[in-house]
Amino acid sequence: MTSDRAYLARKKISLEDVAGLDENTMARTLRKARSVVVIRDYFSRPSKSGLLADGLDSRPRKSFALYSGIPSMLALTEGNPRMLINLLSPLIVEYRLSEGKRKVSESKQAIEIQKSIRVMRSLLKTVPTKKKTDSGQGLLRFLDAVGSGLYHGIVATKFNDQPPLSFRVDRGVHPEYLSAIGKALNIGALIYVPDHASEDILSNVVEKRFRLNYLLSAHYKLPLSLDREISLSALLERSQSRLQAQMDLSNES
Repeated sequence: MTSDRAYLARKKISLEDVAGLDENTMARTLRKARSVVVIRDYFSRPSKSGLLADGLDSRPRKSFALYSGIPSMLALTEGNPRMLINLLSPLIVEYRLSEGKRKVSESKQAIEIQKSIRVMRSLLKTVPTKKKTDSGQGLLRFLDAVGSGLYHGIVATKFNDQPPLSFRVDRGVHPEYLSAIGKALNIGALIYVPDHASEDILSNVVEKRFRLNYLLSAHYKLPLSLDREISLSALLERSQSRLQAQMDLSNES
């Protein structure tokens, strides 16, 4: 893609000379950008305007194969024993049935990932964000805005080797969002990222940093990594702007 090549040009890197790069240069450039490049290549395609990203509602089962294998499958469970059992048990059964003669296919792993995501999203639909539920969507309306904003930061036309994959709750955020964050934390949909080891106990979400759990990250087509942060207000504004742009295009057609 043109923007990817521009990034390499800025970093003065030629793919023909990669073998000659020193360890520090590899770490600062190619390794740092690898997960973003993979996502952009997997979920977007070149167009006349530069880049056309797949929509989040465009989700064939095979796309979950990107998150198959170890350590991705382990990361998806966030160390939760119940999630680990639910995700891996069917795969272990299939492996045993083959008597260890063949690996479990990526497509089968993708099916189980998709099932786990459906269970989590179904649960999130039952958790209201306020007294009147958001058209039966519960927490999903808020989390979808977060996920959409992060995803479109990755597949934006201009390449960014460190797009935000986490957010910090800035002061002045509407109380409804603060409530949604608290509920998402309690159910495990959001993960608290402490700035210091001594801040493991969370008493207030304001000015604190969070990320989506990795199972939801897979749904929103995100890398399973932390990377840098963005303010929640800016993230929600980005998501709203993208939604408005899509509505405008739909009205024109």
